[in-house]
Amino acid sequence: MYFAKNKEVQWKWAPFLLSCFFFCTLHQLTISARLYEPLPMPQIGEDFGGGSTKGFEESTVNTQRLEESLRATHELTPTDEAEMHVAHHLNTTESPASPGEAPHLKGDYPRDLFSIEDRRRGWVILHIFGMVYMFISLAIVCDQFFIPALGVITEKLAIANDVAGATFMAAGRSAPKFFGFLIGVLIAHSNVGIGTIVGSAVFNILFVIGVCALASRELLHVTWWPLFRDGSFYILGLILLIIFFLDNVIMWWESVMLLACYTVYVICICKFNVQIERTFKTLLFKNKKIVRTSLEEPEKWPHTRRKQITYLFLLPIIFPLWLTVPDVRNEKSRKFFVVTFLVSILWIGVFSYTMVWWSHQVGETIGIPKEIMGLTILAAGTSIPDLITSVIVARKGLGDMVVSSSVGNNIFNITVGLPVPWLLYASFNSFAPVAVSSNGLFCSVVLLFMMLLFFIISIAACKWKLNKMFGFTMFLLYFTFLGLSLMFEYHIIVCPV
Repeated sequence: MYFAKNKEVQWKWAPFLLSCFFFCTLHQLTISARLYEPLPMPQIGEDFGGGSTKGFEESTVNTQRLEESLRATHELTPTDEAEMHVAHHLNTTESPASPGEAPHLKGDYPRDLFSIEDRRRGWVILHIFGMVYMFISLAIVCDQFFIPALGVITEKLAIANDVAGATFMAAGRSAPKFFGFLIGVLIAHSNVGIGTIVGSAVFNILFVIGVCALASRELLHVTWWPLFRDGSFYILGLILLIIFFLDNVIMWWESVMLLACYTVYVICICKFNVQIERTFKTLLFKNKKIVRTSLEEPEKWPHTRRKQITYLFLLPIIFPLWLTVPDVRNEKSRKFFVVTFLVSILWIGVFSYTMVWWSHQVGETIGIPKEIMGLTILAAGTSIPDLITSVIVARKGLGDMVVSSSVGNNIFNITVGLPVPWLLYASFNSFAPVAVSSNGLFCSVVLLFMMLLFFIISIAACKWKLNKMFGFTMFLLYFTFLGLSLMFEYHIIVCPV
Protein backbone atom coordinates (compact mmCIF):
# COMPACT_ATOMS: atom_id res chain seq x y z
CA MET A 1 0.00 0.00 0.00
CA TYR A 2 1.26 3.44 -0.85
CA PHE A 3 0.23 6.61 0.85
CA ALA A 4 2.45 9.49 -0.18
CA LYS A 5 3.76 11.67 2.61
CA ASN A 6 4.65 14.60 0.40
CA LYS A 7 1.37 15.20 -1.38
CA GLU A 8 1.04 17.38 -4.43
CA VAL A 9 -1.97 19.08 -2.88
CA GLN A 10 -1.31 20.57 0.53
CA TRP A 11 -4.14 19.58 2.82
CA LYS A 12 -4.16 23.04 4.34
CA TRP A 13 -6.19 24.02 1.28
CA ALA A 14 -8.83 21.38 2.01
CA PRO A 15 -10.83 23.68 4.37
CA PHE A 16 -10.74 26.38 1.70
CA LEU A 17 -12.09 24.08 -1.00
CA LEU A 18 -14.68 22.59 1.33
CA SER A 19 -15.84 26.04 2.40
CA CYS A 20 -16.21 27.11 -1.24
CA PHE A 21 -18.37 24.09 -2.06
CA PHE A 22 -20.52 24.18 1.06
CA PHE A 23 -20.93 27.97 0.94
CA CYS A 24 -22.35 27.61 -2.55
CA THR A 25 -24.56 24.69 -1.53
CA LEU A 26 -25.84 26.18 1.73
CA HIS A 27 -26.48 29.51 0.01
CA GLN A 28 -28.79 27.80 -2.46
CA LEU A 29 -30.39 25.69 0.26
CA THR A 30 -31.27 28.85 2.19
CA ILE A 31 -32.75 30.63 -0.81
CA SER A 32 -34.76 27.62 -1.94
CA ALA A 33 -36.02 26.88 1.56
CA ARG A 34 -37.45 30.40 1.78
CA LEU A 35 -38.98 30.40 -1.68
CA TYR A 36 -40.40 26.91 -1.70
CA GLU A 37 -42.84 25.59 0.88
CA PRO A 38 -44.48 22.26 0.01
CA LEU A 39 -48.26 22.21 -0.03
CA PRO A 40 -49.84 20.26 2.83
CA MET A 41 -50.98 16.83 1.70
CA PRO A 42 -54.15 15.15 3.01
CA GLN A 43 -53.46 12.83 5.91
CA ILE A 44 -54.15 9.18 5.26
CA GLY A 45 -55.39 6.90 7.99
CA GLU A 46 -52.81 4.78 9.77
CA ASP A 47 -54.47 1.49 8.71
CA PHE A 48 -54.61 2.49 5.04
CA GLY A 49 -51.43 0.58 4.22
CA GLY A 50 -53.01 -2.58 5.60
CA GLY A 51 -55.83 -2.58 3.05
CA SER A 52 -58.48 -0.46 4.83
CA THR A 53 -59.86 2.63 3.07
CA LYS A 54 -61.35 4.24 6.15
CA GLY A 55 -58.75 7.00 6.28
CA PHE A 56 -59.16 7.69 2.59
CA GLU A 57 -62.98 7.91 2.84
CA GLU A 58 -62.73 10.37 5.75
CA SER A 59 -60.29 12.49 3.77
CA THR A 60 -62.64 12.45 0.74
CA VAL A 61 -65.67 13.48 2.86
CA ASN A 62 -63.70 16.33 4.42
CA THR A 63 -62.54 17.47 1.00
CA GLN A 64 -66.11 17.40 -0.38
CA ARG A 65 -67.36 19.47 2.57
CA LEU A 66 -64.57 21.97 2.01
CA GLU A 67 -65.42 22.18 -1.69
CA GLU A 68 -69.13 22.79 -0.95
CA SER A 69 -68.37 25.53 1.57
CA LEU A 70 -66.00 27.27 -0.83
CA ARG A 71 -68.54 27.13 -3.65
CA ALA A 72 -71.20 28.54 -1.34
CA THR A 73 -69.05 31.58 -0.56
CA HIS A 74 -67.86 31.94 -4.19
CA GLU A 75 -64.22 31.96 -3.06
CA LEU A 76 -63.02 29.00 -5.06
CA THR A 77 -59.77 29.93 -6.82
CA PRO A 78 -57.96 28.07 -9.59
CA THR A 79 -55.34 27.00 -7.06
CA ASP A 80 -58.03 25.42 -4.89
CA GLU A 81 -59.48 23.61 -7.86
CA ALA A 82 -56.09 22.19 -8.73
CA GLU A 83 -55.53 21.03 -5.16
CA MET A 84 -58.97 19.33 -5.07
CA HIS A 85 -58.29 17.71 -8.41
CA VAL A 86 -55.19 16.15 -6.90
CA ALA A 87 -57.09 15.13 -3.76
CA HIS A 88 -59.91 13.42 -5.70
CA HIS A 89 -57.48 11.50 -7.89
CA LEU A 90 -55.29 9.90 -5.28
CA ASN A 91 -53.96 6.56 -6.48
CA THR A 92 -55.51 3.85 -4.33
CA THR A 93 -54.00 0.96 -6.24
CA GLU A 94 -50.56 1.31 -4.63
CA SER A 95 -49.75 1.25 -0.97
CA PRO A 96 -48.57 4.70 0.04
CA ALA A 97 -45.35 5.32 1.86
CA SER A 98 -45.45 5.29 5.60
CA PRO A 99 -45.94 8.65 7.33
CA GLY A 100 -42.81 10.74 7.07
CA GLU A 101 -41.30 8.60 4.32
CA ALA A 102 -40.54 10.07 0.91
CA PRO A 103 -42.18 8.28 -2.02
CA HIS A 104 -39.74 6.23 -4.05
CA LEU A 105 -39.92 6.92 -7.78
CA LYS A 106 -38.67 4.76 -10.62
CA GLY A 107 -35.35 6.02 -11.92
CA ASP A 108 -34.77 7.84 -8.62
CA TYR A 109 -31.86 7.35 -6.26
CA PRO A 110 -31.81 4.23 -4.07
CA ARG A 111 -34.21 4.20 -1.15
CA ASP A 112 -32.68 5.85 1.88
CA LEU A 113 -32.40 4.04 5.19
CA PHE A 114 -33.79 7.13 6.91
CA SER A 115 -37.16 8.70 6.17
CA ILE A 116 -37.58 12.44 5.71
CA GLU A 117 -38.83 12.77 9.28
CA ASP A 118 -35.78 10.90 10.58
CA ARG A 119 -33.47 13.13 8.58
CA ARG A 120 -35.24 16.25 9.82
CA ARG A 121 -34.75 15.04 13.39
CA GLY A 122 -30.99 15.21 12.91
CA TRP A 123 -29.94 12.06 11.04
CA VAL A 124 -29.18 14.21 7.99
CA ILE A 125 -25.84 14.91 9.66
CA LEU A 126 -24.76 11.45 8.46
CA HIS A 127 -25.44 12.46 4.87
CA ILE A 128 -23.44 15.67 5.34
CA PHE A 129 -20.56 13.66 6.83
CA GLY A 130 -20.76 11.28 3.86
CA MET A 131 -20.57 14.23 1.45
CA VAL A 132 -17.38 15.45 3.14
CA TYR A 133 -15.88 11.94 3.10
CA MET A 134 -16.65 11.51 -0.60
CA PHE A 135 -15.11 14.93 -1.26
CA ILE A 136 -11.88 13.74 0.37
CA SER A 137 -12.10 10.48 -1.60
CA LEU A 138 -12.36 12.40 -4.86
CA ALA A 139 -9.38 14.54 -3.90
CA ILE A 140 -7.26 11.44 -3.25
CA VAL A 141 -8.16 9.56 -6.43
CA CYS A 142 -7.67 12.69 -8.56
CA ASP A 143 -4.40 13.73 -6.93
CA GLN A 144 -2.69 10.35 -6.67
CA PHE A 145 -4.05 8.47 -9.71
CA PHE A 146 -6.00 10.47 -12.32
CA ILE A 147 -3.66 13.47 -12.74
CA PRO A 148 -0.45 11.33 -12.75
CA ALA A 149 -1.99 9.04 -15.40
CA LEU A 150 -2.90 12.10 -17.43
CA GLY A 151 0.71 13.25 -17.16
CA VAL A 152 2.00 9.95 -18.54
CA ILE A 153 -0.48 10.14 -21.44
CA THR A 154 0.69 13.66 -22.25
CA GLU A 155 4.30 12.54 -22.17
CA LYS A 156 3.71 9.45 -24.32
CA LEU A 157 1.73 11.32 -26.99
CA ALA A 158 3.96 14.43 -26.84
CA ILE A 159 1.01 16.83 -26.84
CA ALA A 160 0.70 20.25 -25.27
CA ASN A 161 -0.88 20.74 -21.86
CA ASP A 162 -3.85 22.70 -23.18
CA VAL A 163 -4.57 19.97 -25.75
CA ALA A 164 -4.38 17.28 -23.06
CA GLY A 165 -6.67 19.33 -20.84
CA ALA A 166 -9.22 19.93 -23.60
CA THR A 167 -9.35 16.25 -24.62
CA PHE A 168 -8.27 13.55 -22.16
CA MET A 169 -8.75 15.55 -18.97
CA ALA A 170 -12.08 17.00 -20.11
CA ALA A 171 -13.42 13.63 -21.31
CA GLY A 172 -12.26 11.87 -18.16
CA ARG A 173 -13.91 14.42 -15.91
CA SER A 174 -17.13 14.32 -17.94
CA ALA A 175 -17.42 10.53 -18.01
CA PRO A 176 -19.43 10.23 -14.74
CA LYS A 177 -21.88 12.93 -15.85
CA PHE A 178 -22.15 11.35 -19.29
CA PHE A 179 -23.16 7.94 -17.95
CA GLY A 180 -25.51 9.54 -15.43
CA PHE A 181 -27.29 11.45 -18.18
CA LEU A 182 -27.32 8.33 -20.36
CA ILE A 183 -29.16 6.43 -17.63
CA GLY A 184 -31.51 9.36 -17.05
CA VAL A 185 -32.58 9.55 -20.71
CA LEU A 186 -32.78 5.84 -21.56
CA ILE A 187 -34.13 4.46 -18.27
CA ALA A 188 -35.60 7.17 -16.07
CA HIS A 189 -36.76 9.40 -18.99
CA SER A 190 -35.76 12.36 -16.85
CA ASN A 191 -35.24 15.90 -18.10
CA VAL A 192 -33.33 17.11 -15.05
CA GLY A 193 -30.06 15.96 -16.61
CA ILE A 194 -30.20 18.80 -19.15
CA GLY A 195 -30.58 21.38 -16.40
CA THR A 196 -27.74 19.74 -14.50
CA ILE A 197 -25.44 20.00 -17.53
CA VAL A 198 -26.35 23.66 -18.05
CA GLY A 199 -25.73 24.44 -14.38
CA SER A 200 -22.49 22.46 -14.26
CA ALA A 201 -21.26 24.27 -17.38
CA VAL A 202 -21.46 27.63 -15.61
CA PHE A 203 -19.95 26.03 -12.51
CA ASN A 204 -16.98 24.79 -14.58
CA ILE A 205 -16.32 28.09 -16.31
CA LEU A 206 -16.93 30.56 -13.49
CA PHE A 207 -16.74 28.88 -10.10
CA VAL A 208 -14.01 26.31 -10.85
CA ILE A 209 -11.67 28.74 -12.60
CA GLY A 210 -12.41 31.34 -9.91
CA VAL A 211 -11.33 28.92 -7.18
CA CYS A 212 -8.21 28.03 -9.19
CA ALA A 213 -7.28 31.71 -9.41
CA LEU A 214 -7.51 32.02 -5.62
CA ALA A 215 -5.91 28.66 -4.73
CA SER A 216 -2.93 28.77 -7.08
CA ARG A 217 0.54 29.09 -5.53
CA GLU A 218 1.61 31.52 -8.24
CA LEU A 219 0.00 33.94 -10.64
CA LEU A 220 -1.47 31.94 -13.52
CA HIS A 221 -0.81 33.21 -17.02
CA VAL A 222 -3.13 32.33 -19.89
CA THR A 223 -2.36 32.57 -23.60
CA TRP A 224 -5.12 33.73 -25.87
CA TRP A 225 -4.87 30.99 -28.52
CA PRO A 226 -6.17 27.99 -26.49
CA LEU A 227 -9.05 30.09 -25.15
CA PHE A 228 -9.87 31.40 -28.63
CA ARG A 229 -9.73 27.89 -30.09
CA ASP A 230 -11.83 26.18 -27.41
CA GLY A 231 -14.18 29.14 -26.97
CA SER A 232 -14.95 29.24 -30.70
CA PHE A 233 -15.97 25.58 -30.78
CA TYR A 234 -17.94 26.01 -27.56
CA ILE A 235 -19.87 28.97 -28.97
CA LEU A 236 -20.58 26.95 -32.12
CA GLY A 237 -21.92 24.07 -30.05
CA LEU A 238 -24.08 26.41 -27.97
CA ILE A 239 -25.56 28.04 -31.08
CA LEU A 240 -26.46 24.64 -32.51
CA LEU A 241 -27.97 23.54 -29.20
CA ILE A 242 -30.11 26.68 -28.94
CA ILE A 243 -31.38 26.28 -32.52
CA PHE A 244 -32.23 22.61 -31.95
CA PHE A 245 -34.14 23.45 -28.77
CA LEU A 246 -36.47 25.95 -30.44
CA ASP A 247 -39.04 23.35 -31.58
CA ASN A 248 -38.91 21.35 -28.30
CA VAL A 249 -37.79 18.18 -30.12
CA ILE A 250 -34.39 16.77 -31.05
CA MET A 251 -34.18 14.93 -34.38
CA TRP A 252 -31.63 12.16 -34.87
CA TRP A 253 -29.71 14.15 -37.47
CA GLU A 254 -29.41 17.04 -35.03
CA SER A 255 -27.67 14.72 -32.59
CA VAL A 256 -25.36 13.60 -35.39
CA MET A 257 -24.49 17.23 -36.14
CA LEU A 258 -23.50 17.84 -32.52
CA LEU A 259 -21.32 14.72 -32.54
CA ALA A 260 -19.74 15.83 -35.81
CA CYS A 261 -18.91 19.17 -34.21
CA TYR A 262 -16.97 17.42 -31.45
CA THR A 263 -15.22 15.15 -33.96
CA VAL A 264 -14.00 18.16 -35.93
CA TYR A 265 -12.90 19.80 -32.68
CA VAL A 266 -10.77 16.83 -31.62
CA ILE A 267 -9.20 16.46 -35.07
CA CYS A 268 -8.33 20.14 -35.21
CA ILE A 269 -6.64 20.34 -31.81
CA CYS A 270 -4.89 16.95 -32.01
CA LYS A 271 -3.72 16.94 -35.64
CA PHE A 272 -3.65 20.53 -36.83
CA ASN A 273 -3.26 22.56 -33.64
CA VAL A 274 0.23 23.83 -34.48
CA GLN A 275 -0.62 24.60 -38.09
CA ILE A 276 -3.78 26.48 -37.16
CA GLU A 277 -1.94 28.31 -34.41
CA ARG A 278 0.77 29.42 -36.82
CA THR A 279 -1.92 30.56 -39.21
CA PHE A 280 -3.20 32.91 -36.53
CA LYS A 281 0.42 34.07 -35.99
CA THR A 282 0.69 33.14 -32.33
CA LEU A 283 3.76 32.07 -30.42
CA LEU A 284 4.22 28.46 -29.40
CA PHE A 285 4.11 27.98 -25.66
CA LYS A 286 6.46 25.73 -23.79
CA ASN A 287 5.09 22.32 -22.81
CA LYS A 288 5.52 21.59 -19.11
CA LYS A 289 5.37 18.20 -17.48
CA ILE A 290 2.28 17.53 -15.43
CA VAL A 291 3.78 15.02 -13.06
CA ARG A 292 7.21 13.99 -11.94
CA THR A 293 7.68 10.29 -11.43
CA SER A 294 9.11 9.21 -8.10
CA LEU A 295 10.03 5.83 -6.76
CA GLU A 296 7.50 4.18 -4.51
CA GLU A 297 8.26 4.38 -0.82
CA PRO A 298 7.30 1.63 1.62
CA GLU A 299 4.34 2.49 3.78
CA LYS A 300 5.14 2.98 7.44
CA TRP A 301 2.89 3.35 10.44
CA PRO A 302 2.74 7.04 11.43
CA HIS A 303 4.38 8.03 14.69
CA THR A 304 2.22 10.93 15.87
CA ARG A 305 -1.30 10.47 17.19
CA ARG A 306 -2.81 12.91 14.70
CA LYS A 307 -1.24 11.16 11.71
CA GLN A 308 -2.36 7.79 13.02
CA ILE A 309 -5.96 8.99 13.29
CA THR A 310 -5.77 10.48 9.79
CA TYR A 311 -4.32 7.24 8.44
CA LEU A 312 -7.12 5.14 9.93
CA PHE A 313 -9.72 7.67 8.77
CA LEU A 314 -8.50 7.46 5.16
CA LEU A 315 -7.80 3.72 5.17
CA PRO A 316 -11.27 2.76 3.76
CA ILE A 317 -10.42 4.97 0.75
CA ILE A 318 -6.77 4.10 0.25
CA PHE A 319 -7.11 0.33 0.57
CA PRO A 320 -9.57 -0.33 -2.32
CA LEU A 321 -7.71 2.17 -4.50
CA TRP A 322 -4.43 0.40 -3.77
CA LEU A 323 -6.00 -2.95 -4.72
CA THR A 324 -7.58 -1.82 -7.99
CA VAL A 325 -5.59 1.13 -9.41
CA PRO A 326 -1.90 0.88 -10.44
CA ASP A 327 0.17 3.79 -9.15
CA VAL A 328 1.89 5.24 -12.23
CA ARG A 329 4.13 7.36 -10.03
CA ASN A 330 6.03 4.14 -9.46
CA GLU A 331 8.39 3.41 -12.36
CA LYS A 332 7.31 -0.23 -12.48
CA SER A 333 3.63 0.68 -12.91
CA ARG A 334 4.00 3.37 -15.59
CA LYS A 335 3.19 0.89 -18.35
CA PHE A 336 -0.30 0.48 -16.87
CA PHE A 337 -1.18 4.16 -17.30
CA VAL A 338 -4.21 3.33 -19.48
CA VAL A 339 -5.61 1.05 -16.76
CA THR A 340 -4.96 3.72 -14.14
CA PHE A 341 -6.69 6.36 -16.26
CA LEU A 342 -9.81 4.26 -16.90
CA VAL A 343 -10.16 2.75 -13.41
CA SER A 344 -9.64 6.13 -11.75
CA ILE A 345 -12.49 7.49 -13.90
CA LEU A 346 -14.62 4.60 -12.64
CA TRP A 347 -13.81 5.45 -9.03
CA ILE A 348 -14.49 9.13 -9.69
CA GLY A 349 -17.91 8.12 -11.00
CA VAL A 350 -18.66 6.00 -7.92
CA PHE A 351 -17.59 8.70 -5.47
CA SER A 352 -19.39 11.43 -7.45
CA TYR A 353 -22.64 9.45 -7.62
CA THR A 354 -22.56 8.76 -3.89
CA MET A 355 -21.87 12.39 -3.04
CA VAL A 356 -24.59 13.65 -5.38
CA TRP A 357 -27.04 11.10 -3.96
CA TRP A 358 -26.44 12.28 -0.40
CA SER A 359 -26.55 15.91 -1.56
CA HIS A 360 -29.93 15.13 -3.12
CA GLN A 361 -31.12 13.69 0.19
CA VAL A 362 -30.04 16.82 2.04
CA GLY A 363 -31.88 18.99 -0.49
CA GLU A 364 -34.97 16.77 -0.29
CA THR A 365 -34.93 17.03 3.49
CA ILE A 366 -35.06 20.82 3.31
CA GLY A 367 -37.64 20.76 0.50
CA ILE A 368 -35.91 21.96 -2.66
CA PRO A 369 -37.75 21.38 -5.97
CA LYS A 370 -36.25 18.91 -8.42
CA GLU A 371 -35.56 21.54 -11.08
CA ILE A 372 -33.78 23.85 -8.65
CA MET A 373 -31.77 20.91 -7.35
CA GLY A 374 -30.63 20.17 -10.89
CA LEU A 375 -29.40 23.72 -11.47
CA THR A 376 -27.68 24.10 -8.09
CA ILE A 377 -26.86 21.16 -5.81
CA LEU A 378 -26.64 18.40 -8.42
CA ALA A 379 -24.80 20.66 -10.86
CA ALA A 380 -22.21 21.62 -8.25
CA GLY A 381 -22.01 18.07 -6.89
CA THR A 382 -21.32 16.47 -10.27
CA SER A 383 -18.65 19.11 -10.95
CA ILE A 384 -16.68 18.54 -7.76
CA PRO A 385 -14.19 16.25 -9.60
CA ASP A 386 -13.71 19.08 -12.09
CA LEU A 387 -13.00 21.47 -9.23
CA ILE A 388 -10.49 19.16 -7.56
CA THR A 389 -8.57 18.25 -10.71
CA SER A 390 -8.46 21.87 -11.86
CA VAL A 391 -7.10 23.07 -8.51
CA ILE A 392 -4.41 20.37 -8.58
CA VAL A 393 -3.36 21.44 -12.08
CA ALA A 394 -3.56 25.15 -11.18
CA ARG A 395 -1.21 24.67 -8.23
CA LYS A 396 1.31 23.27 -10.73
CA GLY A 397 1.19 26.58 -12.60
CA LEU A 398 -0.60 25.29 -15.73
CA GLY A 399 -3.05 28.10 -16.44
CA ASP A 400 -3.77 27.13 -20.05
CA MET A 401 -4.58 23.58 -19.01
CA VAL A 402 -7.03 24.82 -16.36
CA VAL A 403 -8.96 26.97 -18.82
CA SER A 404 -8.84 24.44 -21.68
CA SER A 405 -10.02 21.58 -19.48
CA SER A 406 -12.96 23.61 -18.14
CA VAL A 407 -14.09 24.83 -21.56
CA GLY A 408 -13.32 21.45 -23.16
CA ASN A 409 -15.37 19.75 -20.46
CA ASN A 410 -18.38 21.84 -21.43
CA ILE A 411 -17.78 21.14 -25.12
CA PHE A 412 -17.82 17.42 -24.36
CA ASN A 413 -21.04 17.77 -22.36
CA ILE A 414 -23.08 19.53 -25.04
CA THR A 415 -21.62 17.74 -28.09
CA VAL A 416 -21.28 14.22 -26.65
CA GLY A 417 -23.04 14.06 -23.27
CA LEU A 418 -26.35 15.28 -24.71
CA PRO A 419 -26.52 13.93 -28.31
CA VAL A 420 -25.31 10.37 -27.64
CA PRO A 421 -28.23 9.51 -25.28
CA TRP A 422 -30.64 11.27 -27.62
CA LEU A 423 -29.31 9.34 -30.62
CA LEU A 424 -29.49 6.01 -28.79
CA TYR A 425 -33.03 6.78 -27.61
CA ALA A 426 -34.08 7.64 -31.18
CA SER A 427 -32.47 4.49 -32.60
CA PHE A 428 -34.40 2.34 -30.11
CA ASN A 429 -37.67 4.06 -31.12
CA SER A 430 -37.54 3.97 -34.94
CA PHE A 431 -35.59 7.26 -35.06
CA ALA A 432 -38.50 9.16 -33.56
CA PRO A 433 -37.74 12.70 -32.34
CA VAL A 434 -36.81 13.09 -28.69
CA ALA A 435 -39.08 15.48 -26.82
CA VAL A 436 -37.27 18.12 -24.76
CA SER A 437 -38.52 21.07 -22.78
CA SER A 438 -37.16 24.48 -23.64
CA ASN A 439 -39.14 26.24 -20.93
CA GLY A 440 -36.55 27.99 -18.80
CA LEU A 441 -33.76 25.75 -20.06
CA PHE A 442 -33.52 27.77 -23.27
CA CYS A 443 -33.01 30.94 -21.27
CA SER A 444 -30.45 29.13 -19.13
CA VAL A 445 -28.47 28.24 -22.25
CA VAL A 446 -28.64 31.84 -23.45
CA LEU A 447 -27.54 32.97 -20.00
CA LEU A 448 -24.70 30.46 -20.20
CA PHE A 449 -23.65 32.01 -23.51
CA MET A 450 -23.63 35.46 -21.93
CA MET A 451 -21.55 34.25 -18.99
CA LEU A 452 -18.99 32.85 -21.42
CA LEU A 453 -18.69 36.26 -23.06
CA PHE A 454 -18.27 37.96 -19.68
CA PHE A 455 -15.65 35.34 -18.81
CA ILE A 456 -13.60 36.16 -21.92
CA ILE A 457 -13.95 39.90 -21.31
CA SER A 458 -12.82 39.47 -17.69
CA ILE A 459 -9.68 37.54 -18.71
CA ALA A 460 -8.80 40.18 -21.29
CA ALA A 461 -9.39 42.96 -18.75
CA CYS A 462 -7.02 41.23 -16.31
CA LYS A 463 -4.34 41.10 -19.05
CA TRP A 464 -4.58 37.31 -19.41
CA LYS A 465 -3.69 36.70 -15.79
CA LEU A 466 -5.83 34.71 -13.34
CA ASN A 467 -5.30 36.97 -10.33
CA LYS A 468 -7.34 37.36 -7.16
CA MET A 469 -9.56 40.06 -8.62
CA PHE A 470 -10.40 37.75 -11.52
CA GLY A 471 -11.33 34.99 -9.06
CA PHE A 472 -13.76 37.19 -7.13
CA THR A 473 -15.25 38.43 -10.41
CA MET A 474 -15.96 34.83 -11.41
CA PHE A 475 -17.73 34.25 -8.08
CA LEU A 476 -19.89 37.33 -8.66
CA LEU A 477 -20.85 36.15 -12.14
CA TYR A 478 -21.63 32.64 -10.88
CA PHE A 479 -23.99 33.79 -8.15
CA THR A 480 -25.58 36.20 -10.63
CA PHE A 481 -26.31 33.22 -12.87
CA LEU A 482 -27.84 31.28 -9.98
CA GLY A 483 -30.01 34.22 -8.99
CA LEU A 484 -31.32 34.70 -12.52
CA SER A 485 -31.91 30.95 -12.90
CA LEU A 486 -34.00 30.95 -9.72
CA MET A 487 -36.02 33.91 -11.01
CA PHE A 488 -36.70 32.05 -14.25
CA GLU A 489 -37.68 28.91 -12.35
CA TYR A 490 -40.17 30.73 -10.09
CA HIS A 491 -41.48 32.87 -12.97
CA ILE A 492 -40.30 36.09 -11.38
CA ILE A 493 -38.74 36.68 -14.80
CA VAL A 494 -40.70 35.07 -17.64
CA CYS A 495 -38.67 33.40 -20.36
CA PRO A 496 -39.90 34.75 -23.72
CA VAL A 497 -39.36 31.39 -25.48
